[in-house]
Amino acid sequence: MNIFICQTPFQLFYAYELINYLTKRSENKRFLIIHSSLKVNTKNTKNIDYIRVDNTAKLVKSFFQLKKVIGALKEIVKENQSDVSIFIPHIGGLLANYIYFNNKFRKTFKCEVNFFYEGVLYFYDYKERFKKYHFKRIAISLFLGFLYRYKETILPYESDKISYIYTPLRKFTKGKERKKIEVQFNNSGSSFGKENFLILGGPVSYLKEFYNASIQEITTMKKENNIIYYKGHASFNTHNPYYKEVFSEYMKELDLGYEELDSNMPIELLIEKVKPFKIFSYYSSALLNIKLIYKDEIDVVCYLNSKEEVSSNILDVFEHYDIDIIRI
Repeated sequence: MNIFICQTPFQLFYAYELINYLTKRSENKRFLIIHSSLKVNTKNTKNIDYIRVDNTAKLVKSFFQLKKVIGALKEIVKENQSDVSIFIPHIGGLLANYIYFNNKFRKTFKCEVNFFYEGVLYFYDYKERFKKYHFKRIAISLFLGFLYRYKETILPYESDKISYIYTPLRKFTKGKERKKIEVQFNNSGSSFGKENFLILGGPVSYLKEFYNASIQEITTMKKENNIIYYKGHASFNTHNPYYKEVFSEYMKELDLGYEELDSNMPIELLIEKVKPFKIFSYYSSALLNIKLIYKDEIDVVCYLNSKEEVSSNILDVFEHYDIDIIRI
């Protein structure tokens, strides 16, 4: 049994990539995906079971559903004791934190725990600041009988608790070489032409400046039949609602039309529909993922605030894959 903990659309996307990889090596493998209200693929996935967690639930409801999920997880691991691998993107999430830190769980069930690619944080020593939602996680964990442990470093890639690190870019991924397993994205082989533009919005302080710079460049190239597509970040619907209407209001001011994409779908799955030849974005892991999948079919521009510091490791990766970085 292989168990994946997925909190974001992209985590689910790469989980499916790993499931395809693992299935090719053993057709008898079974999979469980525990996900945060994501849009799962129910086609041709007879060997996959799902457990849904409502990531918008209030404190009391979150407690009861996590209690139920942990109970189900224990039963599943117990039933498949001889062959269980758990895949977590990092240790920041409540359930992943429980799996990683709870010694009683690990010693009782003796399951293998692995990391799977979350994005660019796998290429440098990312630090997560303490935020309000950490208080909620700590409170829920105490009611559940364990302690959520906030750690600034949510990717302890040197930890002996981690068996393997699955990544599409072994060369740039942090961690011991013997633990890294490269699983690349499936390449569609698509050819898109030079028609459509795509703008990706995210929770950054310079959002309107980024939109302005993108539209200015697009208007110098845009022809009558070109379509401007826009996709907001999934967090605009949850904990970053302030940014949700910024693009629509801006485009209304300019009297420009556009087509909006589902913010809860990973952009990696929407590219085939949009068929962009150029993408404009804030700093995002999706840009690298798109380059890994579509190679030179798509030009990518990454806008950064003039004062924003980015790890040299990330800049090296972006340069290696011809992602243009523009400071605004």
